[in-house]
Amino acid sequence: MCLCLIIANTTDKPPISKQFLMKNTCKTFLLLILIATLSSCNDLSRQVEGKLNDLNNKAEHLDSLVNNELDKVKSLDSIINLERNKLNKLDSLANRSLK
Repeated sequence: MCLCLIIANTTDKPPISKQFLMKNTCKTFLLLILIATLSSCNDLSRQVEGKLNDLNNKAEHLDSLVNNELDKVKSLDSIINLERNKLNKLDSLANRSLK
């Protein structure tokens, strides 16, 4: 009979304390919050990366437009220089004819 009590006591699971359950529940809850936070940070990171890519594309487009306009200004500047040279030649011819 004593042997039956020993076997019965060893096969019974020990009761789980409330403190143990609270610790595990808190750890599980904190782990879930951490996973959710990391997941939302990952989504936020993707959104920020997308916005940065859009901004970079717009900056490249704007740079291209500015470069085109600068090329037009340089072209106009060279035309102005050519016309100035022509005016200087005409001015010198006019001065020669007046002498």
